Amino acid sequence: MRECVIHFGMPKTGSSAIQGWLLRALDDPAFHCIGTGERGSGNLIAQTFMDDATQHHRNRKRAVGNDQLRDEHRRLRAAFERSLAACPADATAIFSAELLSNLADGEFARVTAALGCRGAPLRAVGYVRPPVSYMQSVFQQRVKSGAVEFDPARNYPRYRDRLAKFESLPGASAAGWWLYDPRAFPAGCVVRDFCARLGIRLGVEPPPRANESLSLPAIRLLWAYRRFGPGFGSGAGAIRDNALLRRQLNLLIGPRLRFHAELTVPVLHAQREDICWMEERLEASLAEPPCEAPDALRREEDLLRFDEESLAWLAAQPGTGGARLGAGATPQDIAAAMHGLRRALAAADEAATRGARLGARIRALFTRP
Repeated sequence: MRECVIHFGMPKTGSSAIQGWLLRALDDPAFHCIGTGERGSGNLIAQTFMDDATQHHRNRKRAVGNDQLRDEHRRLRAAFERSLAACPADATAIFSAELLSNLADGEFARVTAALGCRGAPLRAVGYVRPPVSYMQSVFQQRVKSGAVEFDPARNYPRYRDRLAKFESLPGASAAGWWLYDPRAFPAGCVVRDFCARLGIRLGVEPPPRANESLSLPAIRLLWAYRRFGPGFGSGAGAIRDNALLRRQLNLLIGPRLRFHAELTVPVLHAQREDICWMEERLEASLAEPPCEAPDALRREEDLLRFDEESLAWLAAQPGTGGARLGAGATPQDIAAAMHGLRRALAAADEAATRGARLGARIRALFTRP
């Protein structure tokens, strides 16, 4: 390979869209995507380069044993080595993984050693999100993933801790620090911006940007479920059930989640040195207007203020039994209705899967020669 570009994919900066496009649509012969045939490389990194793969959040939720982890390690590492070897000598390789920014220095050193085994120079590039929008987005993601901790300061991006290791690469002066600002991207598309910055020719057009954020009313319902319901669960079924629940909640429209300035200003003040460190590298400001909107979150209790529209929406969902969720509904009532919805969605999905399998078997019987 001519060069290996490491896209460190800071969380909540369009990494999933970039990785999905690289996997399915990259057709510029001057570039080669290193991977395992699966979107993103988080599983590969967790199973192959982390000190303890059992501590990766996805592995904890799947509740997999050491034998399965060892099998996955062998499979993913073999796929990685094949992909690395397939890169043409005159092409630029791209390795994109959101998990890279969370690795310890020693874990990241293993990644760079593997990518640099063919002697090509390494270069790190990635998008950096302003602190408040990052805190809001990561908090929402953690609630969707099962967390029940309301501590905005914990969601601060910790720029230097996460990103300083990318300056340890040889030729770190060539590192690309890019401000994540969809308003400045071509057609608002992070994939287009990524390709333009690296000089990748667009063949297949990127799909329209999908908004995966939940509305504030949806987050409030989910927060009640996380705090007062049975929890995320474990195993493949729990991951599927929670994904179905989040997809259904995406139908509940409303204002977006925002943190009030009362919460964010003290965090920004305490982290001013870290923010300056990042701004120097970006050569851009990370400042954001303080939010003082009436519906902005000031404290945890604000997540348990439910409006009539969202309660009526929940009561009309399958599995809730037409629950009475009026003004006097408690968080426990809402959690129970949410759990009923979760079970109904899971049952419908299982029935659809069984029907699809049966249909496939029937079709196979009639199409045999």
